[in-house]
Amino acid sequence: MSRRDYRKKGVTLDKDIAGDLTFSRGEYLRRYEQMRAAMDKRGLACLVVTGNTGWFNGEQANLRYVTGLDIWLEPWFAVFPLQGDPVVFYKQGVFSQRGLSPTAPIALEGTPLKPGTGNGAYFEPFVAKKVKELGFDGKTVGLAIERVFPANALRELQKEVPHAKFVDADDLMNEVRLVKSAEEIKFYRRSGYCADKAMEALLDAVRPGVTERELYLAADNAAVLAGCNPGGFQLLGSGKWPTLGLLSLGTGRKLQRGEVFLNELTASYKGYCTQLAVPVWLGSAPHKDFLQFLEVNRAIYAAQFEAFRPGANNREIDQLGEKLAPQLSGGKLGSHFACQTLDFERSFEHPSVDLEPGIGFILMPWIHHTEPGKFVGHGLGNTVMCTAGEPLLLNKSRQCLVMVD
Repeated sequence: MSRRDYRKKGVTLDKDIAGDLTFSRGEYLRRYEQMRAAMDKRGLACLVVTGNTGWFNGEQANLRYVTGLDIWLEPWFAVFPLQGDPVVFYKQGVFSQRGLSPTAPIALEGTPLKPGTGNGAYFEPFVAKKVKELGFDGKTVGLAIERVFPANALRELQKEVPHAKFVDADDLMNEVRLVKSAEEIKFYRRSGYCADKAMEALLDAVRPGVTERELYLAADNAAVLAGCNPGGFQLLGSGKWPTLGLLSLGTGRKLQRGEVFLNELTASYKGYCTQLAVPVWLGSAPHKDFLQFLEVNRAIYAAQFEAFRPGANNREIDQLGEKLAPQLSGGKLGSHFACQTLDFERSFEHPSVDLEPGIGFILMPWIHHTEPGKFVGHGLGNTVMCTAGEPLLLNKSRQCLVMVD
């Protein structure tokens, strides 16, 4: 399809997801109820929640989930007791994080600056003292999550509550965050709109002579104007088919006629991520092997989309690609996975999940050539949410080859 035909119908923003979305107090109370039920089941007296800026701030997801604050800079902490309001620690004088919602029932406690610094965070001793003050020495304390939990914070906890037992709460947080609420799905729909707007801008800007870095900026700027934070995970790649390399965050390479341009755009609307890929060919005569690659992509995506129903397992859906890719390509192509969880920091873990309404995945077949030295990666795909019936498409961009002459 020509770029002109593809762009005839622009993406519009649904009224119910317009403006600056926030969560209700009831949404946070729902989360807290589920977290406490899971804590009680595991015998946990409290959680100590933190994060970091890894995975494009994806590792802050648990903090955002509990606090309602769009934490994007330093590793804040929250103490979440089995009973009572969560306590969120912030650096005194610099409480400038933008809230996702003003309604989260949290208690805020400022901490002084680290001795000998003019702006150093100094959370850990005060977090540990709060755990002691609340009477959790000798109790079981969950670390949310152990994978990113700072060693200095653990040392302070062990000093203040030496008889406490510390356990990883990764599985607990994954369990309570897995099924998205109606309010969260609105955030995902807005994220899908942001990705669509980024794709519109990308397709408007792509042409021979433009650099990948310029295209990154075009896509990311559009996502920001639609509501995302800047500095998104926009993967791009261009070159001769089939020898172009893995996609990256954009280089100074200039696109040329007779080449393919592939993309994997990520929109993070207040931490709620969707992804979108639409392939582009520069010129009028796509490489025949590239057309076969896309046909295999389309067939796998169609089969996996049809299978994305309640009761299915994401690994079973992935296996459809493993079966179809070699069948449809005469053994030239393979596909190990397509489903990546919407909880962005876990997207590369590929956890096994039985689908039910409210569970979403990025559905983007990963295709590899069996011959070494040829392209490995995504050609097309988008983001879907499981419902009681047909999956909800979170992106409205069409899944087809766009021709730029």
